[in-house]
This record gives sequence, C-alpha cells and structure tokens, in this order.
Amino acid sequence: MGLLDTNADFTVVTVIAFPMPWPLPQMATMFSTETSDSKQLRVVAYTDGHLEVVLDRPGSEALRRHFQMLSVPANNLVLLSVVGEQHQIRLAINDVDLLSLADADGEAFEISEHESPPPELSIGHPDALSQCKTAIDARLHRFDSKAAFVDKVHARRPKTLVEQTTDLAGAVSRLDEFITRIRRGDLHFAPAAAAEIRSLAYWPNNSPTWNPLLFRIASSTNAPLPVFAIPSTSLPLEPAAHFQVGGPSLERRNKGDELIDLEQYLAEPVATYRVGAEVRTLSAGEAIALAANTAGSAHYDDSVILDLEAMEGVVFMATSNLDRLIVAVAEAIVGLSRSLLSAASTAQP
Repeated sequence: MGLLDTNADFTVVTVIAFPMPWPLPQMATMFSTETSDSKQLRVVAYTDGHLEVVLDRPGSEALRRHFQMLSVPANNLVLLSVVGEQHQIRLAINDVDLLSLADADGEAFEISEHESPPPELSIGHPDALSQCKTAIDARLHRFDSKAAFVDKVHARRPKTLVEQTTDLAGAVSRLDEFITRIRRGDLHFAPAAAAEIRSLAYWPNNSPTWNPLLFRIASSTNAPLPVFAIPSTSLPLEPAAHFQVGGPSLERRNKGDELIDLEQYLAEPVATYRVGAEVRTLSAGEAIALAANTAGSAHYDDSVILDLEAMEGVVFMATSNLDRLIVAVAEAIVGLSRSLLSAASTAQP
C-alpha cells in the first residue's frame, strides 16, 4: 500500500482482493487508512456493488463521491487507486478510472478474473534447498559460533532434541488456536500470536539470550524454511510511504512470488515511509516483535510506537495490516513447524 499526502492532494494505492460474495450482503467499510495530516480515508462498499470514497476532514465537511457498480469474479486481485486533487476524488481499478455512479447510468465495471499460477507448495519444493541455502548456512554458522548463555543465578542443563520438539509442538498448538480466534474477529489475540512468533523466529542479534526455537531445530538438521513471498527488499518510496500487503505463504499465490527462506522474509522491510527528512523502514520481524513487546504479551507500554501505529492504521475489511502480517507469518510457521516435527518423529528410533 502506498500513500502520498500533501496539504491539498493525496494518493492511495493498494493491491486488494474483493471479498466474496460480491456484492456484499450489507454495507461495509472495505478499506480505510489515515493520511499524514490526520484525514481519514474510507472506501465503502454498498449492497448493489457500487463503491463510495469518503475523505473525513477534521473541522471541514467530508468529501464524498459514489462510483459505478462493479462486476467482480470470485478469483480477483486488483490495483486500487484513490486520488484526491483540487477537492475532487478519483477512483481507479487497474489504472482505469471508474465513472461516477450517476454517469455510469447502471453500467457495471467488469473486473477481469485473476490468473492464478499453477498450484505449487513451498514445503517439499525441489528448489527449496537451493533457494534457502544462504539462510541455512547462515543459521548453521550463527549457532556454531553462538556464545553459550551463562545463568549466574539458576543451575541449568541442555534440553534434549525431544524436549525441544515438544516445546515446538506446544507452540504450534497455541499459534493454531490464536489464528482461528483472530480470523473469527477476536483481534485481541494478535499480540499473543506475535509473542509466540517472537519466541520462535526473532533473532535480532547474537546475544546469548536470543535462541529462537524454530531456527534452532531447523539448523540441527540443516532444514530449509521455504515460503513464497513477493520480495520487498527495495520498497519504493514513491508514494511517500509504502506498506507491503499480505505476507508469506506456503502456497504460491501470484506469479511474482519467489521461493525464499522464512528467516530472509522476516528480515525484509514491510514498511518504508518518510518522517520529515528521515526515511524509516520496518522489517516484518521487527514489526511483530514490537507488537509482542508493547501490546501486552510482554509489556503494556505507556506510549505508542509510531511505526506500529502507521501499520495498524491501514485496515482492510476491519483487519489492520499489522494483524494480517501476524496471521500470515503465524500460518507459515505452523506449516513449517509441522513439517520439521514430522521429520523429527520419523528420524527418532
């Protein structure tokens, strides 16, 4: 999702899939975000299939415009653009401007069916080892050279592999439950899911206290952690902010998806934006760890991290971009962990 906002004009660009069934059975805000000068932009879907764009402006009357009805196939993925200029609002789908509802005179805009790639799974993929080799080698080196944690208070012993896989199985069960609850709309479980992800797959530095369980077990067998994702190593800064939509998946969803290691994905930026003259970036792993650290799973902070607030402000069908990222990463971790657990149970005598 890209966002550009000046004193008079704004541009919002996002890739979305329209929800099914379409038209929606009841009017709903399909997409919303806050612009940099505190305007609230909403795209509202009506039961006849037409869209309204609303720009709420503090202290001024809201700008509104109704656009023509849409004919939407079940398999769809579109580039949605909203442009405000000189007190006018334009809405485009795949770079084609929609007519106003009045000018369309009952004519619906036809959205073409999205051409899905052939079914392809990341786990067991013939290229998984080669595509994840850099991450596999890096994990092995980090664990081999990692300084042992020295507990000066409590006596400890190393856990066996069986004990560690038992820990992973428990984490998978909890994540699975959190995913189910979040998808039901219980979004207060998102910080708890973020905390599980943080304990399994967050590795910000080589301090002995950082010892992520998923990476540790994968490294013990030189196993890849393959996922499909649209690489975002060089997120554009035009418009003035860019937020990645979606997250990793165990199944190829788009032709542009690449097969990469989960650890590589978590290190890539999912947000790039400008604060004054400063350009800021936030990786997937950092976003999830910050959510875990500040939203109640580890601490309840008395301040708000602006990086997270920016991601939470982008909402599609009542779910923020941050919550969608947490769910996508959690689902990938559940599938990858079950694959590792299956291999470990087969290898045990």
